[in-house]
Amino acid sequence: MKKERDLKVAYCCVLRFGLNSYRFLRLFSLIIILFSLSYFQAMAGEFNSQQVRGVKQVHTIKGKVTDLSGEFLPGVTVVIKGTTQGTVTNTDGEYSISDIEQGAYIVFSFVGMKTKEILFSGQLQVDVVMEQEAIGLEEVVAIGYGTQKKKEITSSIANVTKDDFNQGAIVSSPLQLVQGKVAGLAIQRVNGDPNKDVSIQLRGISTVSGNSEPLVIIDGFPGGNLNSIAPEDIESIDVLRDGSAAAIYGTRGTNGVIIVTTKKGEEGKMRVEYSGYVTYETSKLPDMLSATEFKDLAQEYISSSNPEKQAKGSSMVDYGGDTDWFEEMTQDPVSMVHHLSVSGGNNKTIYAASLNYREIEGVMKRSGQNMLKSHLNISHSTLDDRLNVSFNLSANTGNYSPTDYSLYSHALKRNPTLPVYNEDGTFYETYAWEDFNPVGMIYQTDQDNQMTQLLGNTRISYEIVEGLKATVMGAIQKNHVLKGYYDYKESSHSVIGGYNGRASRNYDQALDRNIEFTLNYSKVIEEVHRLDVLGGYSYEDFTNEGFYAGNSNFITDQYKYNNIGAGDYLLDGMASMSSYKNSSKLISFFGRGIYSYKDKYLLTVGVRRDGSSKFGKNNKWGWFPSVSAGWRVSEEEFMSSVGWLDNMKLRIGYGVTGNQGTNPYASLVRLQSGPRMLYNGSWIPGVVPASNPNPDLRWETKHELNFGLDFSVFNNRVNANIDVYNRLTKDLIYTYSVPTPPNIYNQTTTNVGEMQNRGIELSINALPIQKKDFTWTIDFNISYNKNKLVSLSNEQYPFSYKDILTINTYGLSGVPTYRLEEGQPIGNMFGYIFAGFTDQGKWLVENKDGEVIPITDATADDKKVMGNGLPKIHSGITNTFAYKNFDFSFMLRGAFMYDIYNLLSLTHNNAYQLPINVLSSAKDIELFDLPSYNSYNVENGGFLKLSNVTLGYSFNLNNNLLNKARIYISGQDLYTITKYTGVDPELEINGLGPGFDGRNNYPRSKTFTFGVNLTF
Repeated sequence: MKKERDLKVAYCCVLRFGLNSYRFLRLFSLIIILFSLSYFQAMAGEFNSQQVRGVKQVHTIKGKVTDLSGEFLPGVTVVIKGTTQGTVTNTDGEYSISDIEQGAYIVFSFVGMKTKEILFSGQLQVDVVMEQEAIGLEEVVAIGYGTQKKKEITSSIANVTKDDFNQGAIVSSPLQLVQGKVAGLAIQRVNGDPNKDVSIQLRGISTVSGNSEPLVIIDGFPGGNLNSIAPEDIESIDVLRDGSAAAIYGTRGTNGVIIVTTKKGEEGKMRVEYSGYVTYETSKLPDMLSATEFKDLAQEYISSSNPEKQAKGSSMVDYGGDTDWFEEMTQDPVSMVHHLSVSGGNNKTIYAASLNYREIEGVMKRSGQNMLKSHLNISHSTLDDRLNVSFNLSANTGNYSPTDYSLYSHALKRNPTLPVYNEDGTFYETYAWEDFNPVGMIYQTDQDNQMTQLLGNTRISYEIVEGLKATVMGAIQKNHVLKGYYDYKESSHSVIGGYNGRASRNYDQALDRNIEFTLNYSKVIEEVHRLDVLGGYSYEDFTNEGFYAGNSNFITDQYKYNNIGAGDYLLDGMASMSSYKNSSKLISFFGRGIYSYKDKYLLTVGVRRDGSSKFGKNNKWGWFPSVSAGWRVSEEEFMSSVGWLDNMKLRIGYGVTGNQGTNPYASLVRLQSGPRMLYNGSWIPGVVPASNPNPDLRWETKHELNFGLDFSVFNNRVNANIDVYNRLTKDLIYTYSVPTPPNIYNQTTTNVGEMQNRGIELSINALPIQKKDFTWTIDFNISYNKNKLVSLSNEQYPFSYKDILTINTYGLSGVPTYRLEEGQPIGNMFGYIFAGFTDQGKWLVENKDGEVIPITDATADDKKVMGNGLPKIHSGITNTFAYKNFDFSFMLRGAFMYDIYNLLSLTHNNAYQLPINVLSSAKDIELFDLPSYNSYNVENGGFLKLSNVTLGYSFNLNNNLLNKARIYISGQDLYTITKYTGVDPELEINGLGPGFDGRNNYPRSKTFTFGVNLTF
């Protein structure tokens, strides 16, 4: 039956991709139209060239391309400059190119080699010898408000370009393109929900409140929403890891900065590219008792001599069905992505435009998204290239269907002998609280969320005099979400809650506006002194607002959430409504100076002054300085005899950054509705303060010291970077208990405490083999981070520890799971230490003295640290092989030295939980007792995943219709090596409770992809 189902799914996959997708047909029509335009333009160009041939003589030339050792170089790109006309060398390094006019330039380019331009002066044979270049030294990297060559960088900055992105999978966040690629940057997909963002962390957790994720800059816009752009439109991603690099962004740079640069046009004929791929997913699910196992276990327990087991067996009712609840509510989804781009230009104007359609199905039925993304970039230069005007626009619109994660929990505990449907086709319901039919929940609840996102900026640059350039940028970002929700009248939620149909509408809108002015001066003095000075001003305005309306008790389900006023709760005064609006402003002045002497001695000094409306009147403004220096040791005379060393640079940097991630009104006296008061014979609404004000509230500040070493050896075959850092976050924002009076309320938000993160990062790029028709490259990175909450108290606000994040599940109510404690790392799991079972399967734990006692005798003083959920090590390695036109790559990615609390094991790997369903392993273990939060369910979370495997083949066609084509197949998350017994060890790493594997979840999956890339 499973095989039959797989065949059907595979058939549907092909059918949908090839024939039955109406949306695909519409997009395909657009491709044909644009392709036709490209074709006619090419024909027009051909006609024009034929006219010119009557005057100018054209030739066909041939040649060979080799390296310095005489080895032939296959795959070298050979093009006529300023055109798309070109070819690629064959396995013997040979090429042939036609229709070349005398005086034209021929460009030879190859990865790892210096690009060569040859002037064609009539010769019919042009042989070229290419030289290897120091990998990356001349590459330009985004550093914030500018760019810099890699060889000049003095801070810790990682750069990943489109050629090195992870490929072959539909990603829920564009940052998955660099997952496992950057040392110190942890990117984890916490479940399989296509609508959920990934969890991101750079150099550990740095706050006890608010967000620990890095600031994202998209084409110069700070705080850009990554969902507004298609991953296929990204040119490069740069990660500013240390304080000296991130300090230029002041109050928002504490968690690091990620700079995303989208694709721009290039001079030459119009270039049309298409990429499309289809994916098929299979879910990874827990192994629960089947109906047969459930009934057999019931009979076994009824026959047991243990009275408790007899009672359990008698309570296990057989309803006559045979249902795999996970099988019923999940599917093996088929998804597709189509991306079409057009680019080109001349020496004055360049352009790039794209259209991206994504139809993503989720593993859970009725979940997924349909999104249409577009991108436009136009840049025009005039006045002898002194004036440049550029325009960037990214837009995203569509809808997405979210999932109620409690479905997972209901499927876990639902009796497998219960049927899905009644005989009349309606859903079989027990109408018991916390025992809903999960399939019924899927189809008796409608959720539709409509999303529109817009990100645009205009930039004008003018070179006032040679070396002095003024730039002004205006940008806007708008995110709009309209949510609709409806519970049908016969749904379990409606029946048990007495709603008789429940509807709601949510409207949320965020608007960010930004204007920046910068003045940049660059000067080279006597060819040894290089100076670059930047000064700037920035003004940002943030506003987000929303509205909610809900109603119940409807006559009919027909209108769902489209006629909320029809519910009787409105007439009875029970309907719910709310709205909000928040705004804040940030004003900044910043400057940076970069100096180098003989490209050997490098110095960067920067400062930023921020003023934020979020903080108290006594701390509106703050300074954020930075300094870094570098020494290119390899350029010294005394190193000239070290032949195996190609490049070596020492770096040191120090910077101060801030964190303003707090409520915009936390420092102010906020008002709220209070008790009604009698005034002049009438009751009037009262107004009271909502919280204690704090005029001294200020941002958290992070002070970071970084030491780095960059080197290349063996003719640039091995390149490595090592960074060691120590970051100390001061003035942590936290909420403390305070006396009343003098305070209005018993809690106040203020700045107290420090947190430390120390670590080391290593990145290695190696080229072990580079032969005539075979190459092998390795990219490896590993990072270690150690976290510590140094303090969270002072004389005025005492604090030693706090037990946090309580759970409420079967037999456990209000039990804290983690402890926040001075002198300890974030993420400590706190509870009893497991010591075994009694003969009856009851819990034994250790007391505070290490003695074994029954858990019923344990007290709060016996609890200890059971483990820690914050990974200390993250690592990734990618191997890429190229043989002739074939390419093959695989990535291994892992996290180590951390623990996971397996809540699923606590609640379902215990036969005492019957008659709710349990894991099949529960019938074979010794445990038979009430659930207990102790170290029995703390497991080693370390894992190593086969994250990506891709095999591709490229066709070099070079005809008037199609220049290049590539087809590929790939698989993602195919295999995991781990000691963890749960479904998947990759979990949320941010917040104060990392490593907690809960029951309300979304299934994981393995993904298989087939794709094609075409260049016209």
